[in-house]
Amino acid sequence: MYDGIRLAGMFLCAGGIIFLTFSLTARLRRRVKSVNCFISALYLMRSEIQTHLSDLYDVFGMLAATCPPPQKAFFEAIAVGDSQPGERMRDALVKMRDDLCLGDQEYDALYDLASTIGLYDVESQLRDITRAITRLERARVKAEADCAGRTKLYSTVGISGALIFILIIL
Repeated sequence: MYDGIRLAGMFLCAGGIIFLTFSLTARLRRRVKSVNCFISALYLMRSEIQTHLSDLYDVFGMLAATCPPPQKAFFEAIAVGDSQPGERMRDALVKMRDDLCLGDQEYDALYDLASTIGLYDVESQLRDITRAITRLERARVKAEADCAGRTKLYSTVGISGALIFILIIL
């Protein structure tokens, strides 16, 4: 009986170690996906402002309708409200940073954009959006490199850690 409980506990712990490492790799993949979504959203925002001179509230509403769930809630939070869009964007970034899986570079690029969006003329907004896109594209390259390198590392460490744990307990 004691050996059966010990064996079950051993496999549960080993499974937990493996699950933890694979959840870390999933978070890295979500970060890359999130950065890609924000880059696409900013390209669309720039295009709408540049070609149609669309109102920012309409643009954020359109982005909310086209983006996947974590970003959808982010853009919905910006699209409705009484305050300036930049202020709502900063608030949404602060509240939803973990849900959006943003690293420091992505967060800073979007936060800096939020500080100026809706405050100046169209040309200034387009310049700031382009600057944010450039910063996000650099961050995407870094996030993809992190994901590629760390995915293998985390997988190896997780499986090796679980096997070592099992060998120690046996």
